[in-house]
Amino acid sequence: MKLLRAVRVLLITTGLLLVPWPARRGWAQLVGAPAPSGTQSGGAMVVILVIAMLLILAALVKILDLKRKREGEAVVVQAQISDAVLRDPNLFSLPITPTAHVPLWKGSPVTVEVAGQAVRRSSPGGAPRRRA
Repeated sequence: MKLLRAVRVLLITTGLLLVPWPARRGWAQLVGAPAPSGTQSGGAMVVILVIAMLLILAALVKILDLKRKREGEAVVVQAQISDAVLRDPNLFSLPITPTAHVPLWKGSPVTVEVAGQAVRRSSPGGAPRRRA
């Protein structure tokens, strides 16, 4: 999430810095006047900046798509755990909520948090007691 905010701030800052860029040089010229020799390098700089902005935008789109896929995988894992909890007769009546977190990068382990009340048995044959 911090990476996405940083990329968004970078794109906005770059865009705002490019707005006054053409006004820095005096472009007012007479009709038919020869172009100064420095305009080719200025045009090349604009092309390079536009290409860089497009590459940054493409990377941002790729990261957002990867994030969407990972969130989908987390929902699948969370649903499988919830189904397993509901199928178990010992856990069915307990208020247990599993939450899965899948990292953005592949190969990192999935983190599953289980929240709710646990059952503690006082003796092997005793009745279960709930604890918060």
